[in-house]
Amino acid sequence: MLVSHLYKFILLRTEKTASTSLVSVLRDVVCEQDKLYPADWTVKRRLLREFGNLKGHSFLGGGGFIPRRMGAWKGIHRHGRAADVKRFLGEEIFADYAVITSERNPWERQVSLFTHRRTKHPSRGIRDFKASMRSGSYNILHHNRLKNWEIYSIDDVPVADHVIRFETLAQDYERVLTQLNIDPERWPLPHRRENAKFEGPDYRDYYDDESRALVGRWYAKEIAHFGYEF
Repeated sequence: MLVSHLYKFILLRTEKTASTSLVSVLRDVVCEQDKLYPADWTVKRRLLREFGNLKGHSFLGGGGFIPRRMGAWKGIHRHGRAADVKRFLGEEIFADYAVITSERNPWERQVSLFTHRRTKHPSRGIRDFKASMRSGSYNILHHNRLKNWEIYSIDDVPVADHVIRFETLAQDYERVLTQLNIDPERWPLPHRRENAKFEGPDYRDYYDDESRALVGRWYAKEIAHFGYEF
């Protein structure tokens, strides 16, 4: 999660959607002329005592297990949910700023998650993906079911004003930055985690009927909303 006071945007950082690259460049944009505060409730209380409100301040979500699981009380995680971000900033700021997020075809996204983890276990292949998808313990222990829909939705309604799609990343990035009055030529999108990029079979080759249907059930809401197909 990244909030810019100067450019009036809130970036809700989803997973496996080029969000690392987006945060990297937009954080540099913010830091050029502004100070980034941790999106922590202790920091918020201090700012409220000193200034009376949060207007004029920019924030960056943090890491760690506690903010991820208890963002409403401890602080906003880097993958913080829209509802928690709104509660942290207040309704006025949340409504006034442009909300940005990114998304990706869930079937491809799931394979990207698996192949990223495969860099630590190079022997894992297509059969391992299918077995992992069927394993309840793997799905729980390895955070295998992503919750991007919860990040950019409140009460099951998407709240993002701009969605940068992985499939049209360059074009969407340029369009969104232009609308924010940020020069995309001056701030080109970096390509992070190149070493995790998987070069191998088409993502569809990883699936059998069971795993394909499972991903379809897991991510039915974003599939329906964005019109994704296998």
